[in-house]
Amino acid sequence: QIAGLRTSPDARAKIRGQLHGDVSLLIPRTLPERRVFAALSLTAGICEEIAYRGFMLWYLATLLPVAAAVAVSAAIFGFAHIYLGWSHVLRTGLVGLVLGVIYVLTGSLWVPIALHAAVDVVSGYAGFAACAETPAGAGTENAHR
Repeated sequence: QIAGLRTSPDARAKIRGQLHGDVSLLIPRTLPERRVFAALSLTAGICEEIAYRGFMLWYLATLLPVAAAVAVSAAIFGFAHIYLGWSHVLRTGLVGLVLGVIYVLTGSLWVPIALHAAVDVVSGYAGFAACAETPAGAGTENAHR
């Protein structure tokens, strides 16, 4: 995906067209911003998985069947990302559902943490490739600003 964005002006334009409102402000446009975004992605992967899968899912499972607890925690996770827009609420909720199922199946938070962080890092890099200050998000010259 990222390689395609670097080489295809049409692919970059399509991604930029999907970024509206405040979401576009979150996209890294310089190399320093991309580095900070990657660190933030790792932090989000750790903190959100501990909060939503480690604590919330555990707590809900004391009140509900495990499957329902996974679904409810995924829905709450999705709604927590409303700042990305309504279309992302459903997508993020589905990601939360998958991460919850993985957590229940593996019994470990490490796999969902790694996957969550990876998805966020790749999203940031794709956004950078689509929106960087240099043509094709090449990450040279102007990207150092």
